[in-house]
Amino acid sequence: MRDLAERLDGLTDDEWNLPSLFSLWRVRDVLAHLVAGAQGEFGAGAVLRATLRYGFKYDHWIAVDGQSRGQQEPTVILN
Repeated sequence: MRDLAERLDGLTDDEWNLPSLFSLWRVRDVLAHLVAGAQGEFGAGAVLRATLRYGFKYDHWIAVDGQSRGQQEPTVILN
């Protein structure tokens, strides 16, 4: 993970904001989602709460969560 973070640290602001293959997310949203998963943010309790909160629309929750996490500064996302 550290190697990936070091490579991503060199991205420009424009590159962080490029659209990803998932039409609702930018590169930064995808990376924030991946980092959150690697840090264990999506445990059973979090998934259950979000599933209930979003009316069992798991895909919607994931999309919103990634966009929300992607609002952070790149240095926060990578640390």
